Amino acid sequence: LSLHDALPICSARARSPQRWGDPLHQGKSVTNTVAVVDYGMGNLRSVAQAVIHAAQDTGVDVKITSNPQDVRDASRVVLPGQGAMPDCMRELRESGLMEAVLEAAASKPLFGVCVGMQMLLDHSDEGNTPGLGLIHGNVVKFDVAGKVQADGSRFKVPQMGWNQVNFSQHQGAQHPVWGDIPSEIGRASCR
Repeated sequence: LSLHDALPICSARARSPQRWGDPLHQGKSVTNTVAVVDYGMGNLRSVAQAVIHAAQDTGVDVKITSNPQDVRDASRVVLPGQGAMPDCMRELRESGLMEAVLEAAASKPLFGVCVGMQMLLDHSDEGNTPGLGLIHGNVVKFDVAGKVQADGSRFKVPQMGWNQVNFSQHQGAQHPVWGDIPSEIGRASCR
């Protein structure tokens, strides 16, 4: 996926606009909270700290939770993930949180981080694992066998750390996600 194609992954709106609705106007109790889902496999602390930093001075509370009702009551949900896709899907199912995550995806913004983003798709080649099916598509393994980077070094998969992000035009325009971010400071990481 290109960045442009991947951006809708950040919200369940991309797959199910007909199910999107404002929970406050549907008679549901929703708090001004971001629920970071703790199903036992996430990079919880780093994800939660990033969300807390982003929410600073906004009046939004961030809560790490393993309680399905907290996920249902939150106004936004973050699904972290770390490890192998089969393990993450199994733990999400066995934790009793899968149904709450699927309900959240139908009615509020849901953001997947690292393996959590992969879990949003239909299927992963890693362990031939079904995903949550919120986004049509398959997670496929990078084909890096015998390939080297421009500097001659091997590709590292998974690659963790900081990298320069190269901004590109899509259909002649810069994507709004890059907004006011100067290209010389664009960096990304997934740990």
